[in-house]
Parts: sequence; structure tokens; C-alpha cells
Amino acid sequence: MRPLTWATRITIVRLLLVGPFIWLLLDYGDAPDRWKRHAAFALCIVMALTDMLDGWMARRFGQFSALGRFLDPLADKLLTLSGVVLLASVPMADDMAAKATAAVLPKWMVIAAIGKDVVIVLGFGVVYFVTGRAYIAPRRLGKWCTFAEMTLILVVLLRPDFPPAIRIVPDLIVAGAGGLAVAATLDYIAAGLRFVAAHEHGPQADAPPGRTGRSGEPPPRSANG
Repeated sequence: MRPLTWATRITIVRLLLVGPFIWLLLDYGDAPDRWKRHAAFALCIVMALTDMLDGWMARRFGQFSALGRFLDPLADKLLTLSGVVLLASVPMADDMAAKATAAVLPKWMVIAAIGKDVVIVLGFGVVYFVTGRAYIAPRRLGKWCTFAEMTLILVVLLRPDFPPAIRIVPDLIVAGAGGLAVAATLDYIAAGLRFVAAHEHGPQADAPPGRTGRSGEPPPRSANG
């Protein structure tokens, strides 16, 4: 058994930090306290930095692995989905009196975020069933969407600290992140349909280089896998 690379170890640490992040937001909902909100913000920053670090280490030292390819996007999705879902149900207000009027993320944002990942998972299964091949292709719009959702979580966590004049900023980011989620979903669907169409035209008609891989041979990701 090959030892874990340092890039993969960092990814595992990021994955484990999702649990404390979720606990802080849930506990904040039951008993609002500024330190819990700020601690959740700090954990989110740490996870974002480790995401960049493990990607850099994978590229710099060639520490790509099948486990890393699986865990890296899993950690990202767990953080963004848990953050979006909880921030749609837990008002960001540091005292009980203000909770009744505090803003939460709109439900359509939750639907857009979860819907995108449901489409990706179902699409992967459909493509594999039809072609017998695993289509693993990180998309630029998907990366932008993840970045926008991460930014959204950070901004909403700090919203109570904003002066009234700029509290509209999270609403603008919500609109942008929601739009990117819809665009990324459509982009993944289009890419999957192109892959299936290319497969049906013959074994030589594969998708663009670097975009496909047989099961067990996924192309290197920009992160640690």
C-alpha cells in the first residue's frame, strides 16, 4: 500500500474540519454568540487556504493520487453545501432579539447549489452506463461556482459586522453565485452530452485531450487530484 502524500493528508485535514464548522453554525443557531460565528469564519478561511496548499503541493511535487482526486472535490462540496444549507436556516444575528429580523440565504440558492451537484452525480452515472467510461472533467465554470459559493459563505458570516451601507453586498454575491450555479449545471450537461455523442460516433471520437479518462485513469486535477 502506497503511503499517503502530503497533499492528500492536507486534504484529509480539510475534510475533517467540515465537522467543527457545521457544529459551530448549528450551535450558533441555538445560542448566538459572536465568537462562534467568527470561529466558523476562521475555519472556512483555513479550509480555503489548505485547498490552495494541497493543490500547489500536488502540482509542485507531482503528488497526484486516486484518493486525492476523490477527496479534494468531496471536501469542497461538503463545505460549500453544508455552509449554504445552514446559512439558509440559521440567521446571522449575535443576540436572540435580532434573530427574528436577521436575513438568511434564499431557498432558491440552496436549490441551485444542491441541484448542480445532483445533476453532476446523476450525469456521471448516466454517462458511465451509456458509454462504459468514466467522464472526469473539472470545468472552469464549476471552479468559478465553488469560489463564488465559498466567498458567499465568508461574506454572510461577517454580515452582522458590516456597516449598514454595505450590507447589500451579500445579496449581490448571492445573485452571482446562484447564476454561476445554474450556468455550471448547464455546462456540465452540455459536456456530458458531447462526450456521449463522441462515444457513439466511434472509439476514436473522444472528447478533447485532457478531458476524459477511462475508469481508474482520471486526468490530473489542478488540485491534489
